[in-house]
Amino acid sequence: MMSENKKSFSVTGMTCITCANTVENSLKKIEGVKFASVNLATESAFLISEKDISLEKIKKAVEETGYGISTEPAEDLEKKRYNLARKNLIFSWIITFPLSVLMIFNMIGYIVPYFVLIELIFGGIVIFYSGRETIKGAWIALTHFHTNMDTLIFIGSLACWITALLSSLGLSIISFGTIGTMIVTIHLTGRFIESHLRDKAAKEIKALIKLQAKEARVIFSDGESTIPRANSGL
Repeated sequence: MMSENKKSFSVTGMTCITCANTVENSLKKIEGVKFASVNLATESAFLISEKDISLEKIKKAVEETGYGISTEPAEDLEKKRYNLARKNLIFSWIITFPLSVLMIFNMIGYIVPYFVLIELIFGGIVIFYSGRETIKGAWIALTHFHTNMDTLIFIGSLACWITALLSSLGLSIISFGTIGTMIVTIHLTGRFIESHLRDKAAKEIKALIKLQAKEARVIFSDGESTIPRANSGL
């Protein structure tokens, strides 16, 4: 059997299984790679190659899909993501809740002066600042000709915000600016819960992994090799 080179690293920026599959397919196209696996849950990648492949070449292949790699421990990356999600969520709700209350008053007949302008300004802050990671994820997906949840959220919230913009310019159109703000905030709430559960699950999985084999054996046409169990798909 030919000598093997094994590499494992963290992949940053992935939000769904489509992202993971895109990165995995890009890694498989690198000359000399005979096996590549990307695990969305652990945000890790593992590959086996017939020759040594530089980290720069791997980084280029991943970045071509719109994502990145990191040698930083996955636990540290998850902690940073959790803290960022928490800050974005708190800031978003501070604006969204009172904006939603004003929208309800406006709908039941208590007209709020300059409400459309308020929607436009504060809604824009939530959508374009608190939701900046969502916009980034949507942009990555669209520029690489695929879609994900970020694409759906951004297009929906942007469409709502545009109605506020057009209404503030004097067009006879109903403003849904607050709805766009609510879409982003609810999405961020889901992201925060996901991040919290992922962090909790990662700790539990780590405890379970200690009780099972750390490696899995994969059979190839020219022999067999061992890989980390987390990247085996089992």
